[in-house]
Amino acid sequence: MDFSMVGKRIKEQRLENKMTQLMLSEKTGLCEDAIYSYENAKMIPGSEAIILMSNALNVSPDILLCDYLHKRITIKSDNIMNRLIKLPVSEQNRLLRIMDELIKETI
Repeated sequence: MDFSMVGKRIKEQRLENKMTQLMLSEKTGLCEDAIYSYENAKMIPGSEAIILMSNALNVSPDILLCDYLHKRITIKSDNIMNRLIKLPVSEQNRLLRIMDELIKETI
């Protein structure tokens, strides 16, 4: 199984959080070389490393592992929720109203 997507997702989430590899390493207690190795598919992170990184990046571990899980819809909705909760409440409410209207149109 190709685990390069796990590394890609770690890097995507790290950059989205405006973190360097050093910053993520300091937040997780993992060495910077390990972060580099995970992101570049030179090493496969174990479950403890996945949990440490997902906590530091404020995402569910599913986000990092979603290419290897079968419940893609749940994972995508978790990803949307993780992004939504980072927005101001007024923007959250605006987007929820838009989604409600889109859902009504499909019914």
